Amino acid sequence: MMSTCILPYMEATGCTQDSPHIRLKFYIDLSWIFSTCIGLILFLVEIGIIFFVKFISVEYVMAGYITTAMLIPVVIVFVVFSYLIHKSRVTFTLNRFKDKVS
Repeated sequence: MMSTCILPYMEATGCTQDSPHIRLKFYIDLSWIFSTCIGLILFLVEIGIIFFVKFISVEYVMAGYITTAMLIPVVIVFVVFSYLIHKSRVTFTLNRFKDKVS
């Protein structure tokens, strides 16, 4: 909740130096990582487990392994995209701060 409400406000308005949001930036980023990234990864893992359990219950063990293994590239692509987007966002923010200081 914290990352959903406060983080966009901070980035859109460019909070002033005396704003309490500056002190909370670490916690807001941490909550974003936990709520969004880890939550989505756990959701994908849950889907893999559901596939596996569904196929095991009807005795298609190989299909359970295959459908679960098909999610591995999805998780890898998700992690790579998340990393690239976050890296781009951080680079943009750092460049913006450098321009303000210069």
